[in-house]
Amino acid sequence: MPLDPVQRTGNSVRPFFNSNLFASAEFMKNRNIGQTISFYAAFLSYIGAVACFIGVFIMKADLGFDHPITSSFMASVFFFITMGIVLQVIGTTDLPSLRFDTNEKKGE
Repeated sequence: MPLDPVQRTGNSVRPFFNSNLFASAEFMKNRNIGQTISFYAAFLSYIGAVACFIGVFIMKADLGFDHPITSSFMASVFFFITMGIVLQVIGTTDLPSLRFDTNEKKGE
């Protein structure tokens, strides 16, 4: 079954991939605090990747690509990008509530 690029939720239809940089209030209202923190931490991770990418070119001019400092900046770029992807997926996933309903009476 092919993936549908449009999610149908109730009466509204929204794209599967949101093109906004930050999620809308409607999109984030069903998220818990951990998902919200991981969503915004993903963007901090992307900023860290850009900073390390700039550091690569600053260090490359002085030391060259073969130096360990330049290599560690390139590894940091990879780390921050992949960490941002994982945190963004965690922050935007629609997780079900895993709490037990204490209001229900046993036996009914």
